[in-house]
Amino acid sequence: MKKFTKISLIVAAVLFALGLIITIAGAALGGTLVAARELAGASDWLFYNSAWHRGDHETTAYVAGEEAAAPSGDSVTASGNEALLGSHIQGVYDISDITRLEAEMTFGELSVETISGLEQIQVETNNIDSNFKCKLNGKTLEVEYNKNNPSKWLDGDEKPYIYILIPENMNFDKVELSLDAGYVYTSEVHADMLDVDVAAGQFDGVDFQINGKTKLEVDAGQISVTNLNTEDLEADCDFGAIDFSGSVSGDAKVKTGAGTINLNLDQNYSSFNYTLKCGVGQIYLNNESIGSLNAKRTIDNGASSDLAADCGVGEINISLYD
Repeated sequence: MKKFTKISLIVAAVLFALGLIITIAGAALGGTLVAARELAGASDWLFYNSAWHRGDHETTAYVAGEEAAAPSGDSVTASGNEALLGSHIQGVYDISDITRLEAEMTFGELSVETISGLEQIQVETNNIDSNFKCKLNGKTLEVEYNKNNPSKWLDGDEKPYIYILIPENMNFDKVELSLDAGYVYTSEVHADMLDVDVAAGQFDGVDFQINGKTKLEVDAGQISVTNLNTEDLEADCDFGAIDFSGSVSGDAKVKTGAGTINLNLDQNYSSFNYTLKCGVGQIYLNNESIGSLNAKRTIDNGASSDLAADCGVGEINISLYD
């Protein structure tokens, strides 16, 4: 590590510790997040209270055959279909017409779920304006809500919701999900490749089957995935957090700057060879610290898969069966 980089990391660690001390002192003096929120002007997208995550959303039927008011300029008629979660159907697609899914959301809540008995891919929305786009580009379904100014949110308007509903046994070539500030929930996603990119929002997902590579990237937000089974894994965390539980049949590469990565693998310790490198942070392998301040450790188990971990000033926890 270069001298400048080392000094920068140490300074960052000291500032982080100082901030933590100030936070603890503030809490001891009676400070709360609620008070901070009121002081900051009640910014909903920073202090997110996800209605979808709480499970208190309501199912609203949409009259089949009515025009679904697609704000992108293309009218969509939901002939023979009823909305299952949202109040408007924005698109209905045959599974044979789609091999890739790309969804991008600046603010709001996005749900990608497998629905039993559903025969087509269905896109539904609530509280969506003209910033919403849903179109088929070749065999790629592109869903986008790019709202640069969330001022209406801050004035108390309803949050936008997007629901992408998928039939059982649908396998995509690739799924790409991108979130700036908001919330994404996914369940039972099957694909050859998965790419999740979170800036300052929160991503929760359960039950993934990824035949190829899974790539998870987070800046200051959080990614939490449960029962994700993939061939290869690449996880990169700057200041936020990544919580992963599942299995990796191939190689895994995890890296953090000042964030936290928790890697819980349903596999034996001997399944991997390990290359572990740490700056001023900490890496724990089955609760054992490899040390800090430029600590390095290489473990050759004669395995066919490799696990590499690189930690700056943050923390990486790797747990496997003994």
